[in-house]
This record gives sequence, structure tokens and C-alpha cells, in this order.
Amino acid sequence: MAIPPKPQAESESDSFLSQIDRAIRRRVFVTPIPGDFSGIRMANGQLILRVDGEFEVSLTVEGPSQSDSWRLLWIDILVPGVEASTRRGSSDSLGWLFVFRDWVSAMLRKHSSSDPMMFLYRSLHFFCLDLRVKCVRAEAVRLQSCFRPGTVVFQKEQRQPKTWALYYWCQKSSATPDRKSVV
Repeated sequence: MAIPPKPQAESESDSFLSQIDRAIRRRVFVTPIPGDFSGIRMANGQLILRVDGEFEVSLTVEGPSQSDSWRLLWIDILVPGVEASTRRGSSDSLGWLFVFRDWVSAMLRKHSSSDPMMFLYRSLHFFCLDLRVKCVRAEAVRLQSCFRPGTVVFQKEQRQPKTWALYYWCQKSSATPDRKSVV
């Protein structure tokens, strides 16, 4: 029968958190962090990084040494229409997000010696872009189902290498359609 460890005193846990905070500050100072993060803050032994409209992620370090890797605690997806979270107590039923979190966590440990923050940003950014495209597509299909078949026409247009537009209009006659931009 295992004996549970003694509970830590509040002063011991505060001391431990301050050690972790110092280790995180040191790591943030020497680790290149992409400028695309709109918010960076540290609290209670966690580094919280945010990209507005995409994601918020919480990290901590596995130990005070520079060779210890980052540990992913949770991910919040902030894409409009797909808000989801992997925080403890979250009621989201999106199992795929937990699988994605575990994959990112494992890859973050693997890339800890190279450029972990750029890896983290790119992985989550491209994941969120894909979610946005899926949301727009679902909205387009939902809009199309609200009208008589053949009355709503969609046209995807490549504007620049990194942007695209989706237009829709109702066909009333053979006249030039009145375009309305969705994205």
C-alpha cells in the first residue's frame, strides 16, 4: 500500500513557482519568439501565448535547466465558430483537439533544441487556418441550402498568393449579378 506524500506548505509551493517563473523568463529571453503572437504573459509557472482569432496556448518548462524541454499544458482554439479548449474541466466533446494537443506536445519536446516557438506557432497557425476555411465552406453550404437550388452561385477567386475571396449572389435574371463578399 502506497503512502501519499506529505502536502506541501504554501511557502514551499510559492518557492517552487517562483523558480519555475525564473526558468521561464530565462528561456523566453534566449528563445526566439515569433512576432505574430499578440499576447505573451507569464503567471503561476506558465507562459501563455496568444494569437487573436486563432489560439491561446499555455506552456511550462519540465525543469530549470536550459536543456529541459517545454511542456504544453492546454490549447484554446479561438477561431470564430469552432471555439474549443483542452483545459481541465472543459466540456468540449472535440476529441480530435486532444489528439492534436498530444501530437503538438510530443513534437514540441522533439524540437526543443531547435526552434520550439516557431514550430508551435506554425503548427497551430496552419491548423487554425484550416479550421477557418472549413467554417467558411460550411457557412457557404448552409447558405446555399436556404435558397431554391440554382439560385445561389458561389465563385472562389484567388487574389494574391495568400488571400482568396468567396462571392455569392442570387440569380434573378441574366443581368449582371449583384456580388456580395462573404470573406
